[in-house]
Amino acid sequence: MNKIRKFDEKMTDDVLRIWLDVNQEAHDFIPCSYWEKSIRNMKKELSDLNIYVYESNGVVKGFVKMTKDNHILGVYVDRPYRREGIGSKLLMKCKEEREKLTLEVYLKNENALEFYKKHGFRHYRHQVDLRTIEREFVMKWSNRN
Repeated sequence: MNKIRKFDEKMTDDVLRIWLDVNQEAHDFIPCSYWEKSIRNMKKELSDLNIYVYESNGVVKGFVKMTKDNHILGVYVDRPYRREGIGSKLLMKCKEEREKLTLEVYLKNENALEFYKKHGFRHYRHQVDLRTIEREFVMKWSNRN
């Protein structure tokens, strides 16, 4: 059975593995070592974030992480389960719970840019991620669009 539910500690290993794999693949313009070093911080953040996990028969297939102030930090789907609509379902869960959402996406991550545009997010400014020195769009969505 497929379901979206809140993250719990038993999911930590799966969530961290998916997070690392997706970031290294989607952001191949950033050294893998950056993501490997960042995983410790990600692990510390887990309890402070709103994380929804897509699970099927006990298998974690993807997740979305969001701050308490409606900022999406990423939608992550494990490679074997992509193109099954999991990312869209996770994003819809966030939209059901919030009236407005924001996010940042690297300009070089064209797949993610198209995904977010398809789901009604609009670009509203450029900035540079000071940790990676990569240009990114800040995008927003509102249920009032």
